[in-house]
Amino acid sequence: RQFFRWAADTHGKSSPEPLLFTLAGFLWAALARLFPPGRYIVLSDAHRLALFDEAARRAHLSFFRRGTEPLSPALLEQLAELVDGIRRDGIDAAALQARYERALQERDPGVDLARLHDILALTSAYEELLGDDFLDEPRGWAVLREALQRGSPRLMRQLFPETELMLLEGFSEFRAPESAVLEALAADELPVVIRLDYSPENGPLFGNFQELIERLRDAGYRAVSTDPPVLMSEQTPPEQRIFLPLGAYLRRWLFNTERDIRHPGFSPVVTILECADRNAEVLAIARLVKHLLCRQGYRPGEIAIVMRQPELYSGLFREAFALYRIPANVTDRFWLVQSPVVVAVVSLLTFALNGFRRVELERIVYNPYVRLSGARGEPIDGMNLLGVAARRRILGGHRFGGAHGWQRQLQRACQMLHRQLELLQADPYGDPIEQ
Repeated sequence: RQFFRWAADTHGKSSPEPLLFTLAGFLWAALARLFPPGRYIVLSDAHRLALFDEAARRAHLSFFRRGTEPLSPALLEQLAELVDGIRRDGIDAAALQARYERALQERDPGVDLARLHDILALTSAYEELLGDDFLDEPRGWAVLREALQRGSPRLMRQLFPETELMLLEGFSEFRAPESAVLEALAADELPVVIRLDYSPENGPLFGNFQELIERLRDAGYRAVSTDPPVLMSEQTPPEQRIFLPLGAYLRRWLFNTERDIRHPGFSPVVTILECADRNAEVLAIARLVKHLLCRQGYRPGEIAIVMRQPELYSGLFREAFALYRIPANVTDRFWLVQSPVVVAVVSLLTFALNGFRRVELERIVYNPYVRLSGARGEPIDGMNLLGVAARRRILGGHRFGGAHGWQRQLQRACQMLHRQLELLQADPYGDPIEQ
């Protein structure tokens, strides 16, 4: 949406929809256009785990398995994630074999040979099962890199004929197989731009791209810095700092922890408030938002509340926004165990699975998202049903007959009440109130 708005503001008209991919999405789209359908079978997570299960059965393990017993499901899943992680980092069975042989020769005490042997065996068996027909993501990056290296320089233009530029933006790191494909893309005719949020002046704030930049430069990319010139230092007089761009100051000095340097230009736009506790802080912010909405003419979509630890504030903000009737989207969602909708669904499923126990019925009755109704849609008073069940000592559950046990005991209760009513009506001295 931001791209469309930028294009409309720049050109004065809407632009055609571009091809937008995640990095993995680009990989599978390129392979789908590069090879005919059915050439490779792309593994899903479930299929990959099943293939790894077969690899674990074939591998000769001495550390993770004793005897011939199969691996437990929990251990199998952990080992599958481990092998998948090291393969995503560009470490295949051949690299593990070289590391294992070097550890044997050097007698490195920091290497657990038994554990490394089993990881090598699992990786080798898994890659052998992959063969030439199956593709997981690490293998997919290797196949794409080989195709780029062996193909013509117009390969990407042939795969994406309507694309004039490939832009990669918003990534905090690239793993070895991914960076190898980026290096291979440098020889393609399609222009490739990789925008990295990295400054040599500030160092690795969110990711250290210096090694990647050097590798991409060696592959043929040209490095262009978008950092503004350093216009201010600790020697700059305070009366001159106010004329410097705020964006340049933030980019250069936002994470400064060593020098006491200030920019007076932020004084009109930044206000620091101090509150007694977290509750007072949230109420002050809610009152300010209400003032901006009602008196200053702001719209809710123009206001953002940003915090370092949202899990400490989200519940308080929900209560404060409801108190002041402020429409808001709290991006820190409910935990599933606390969501009333999820609790309602789980309670309904548990109620049936456990034989309609009264304990589960109480959770359902008190849940605002559940309404009880009869076979013809007539409403059922849940509180009255719970009261009857408590007086008649109806516990429910498979032990007491489940749903049939409820029906049987309620029918007996109705029959007994009818008999009592008949006796009261036949008694000439019966109390009319009891009748």
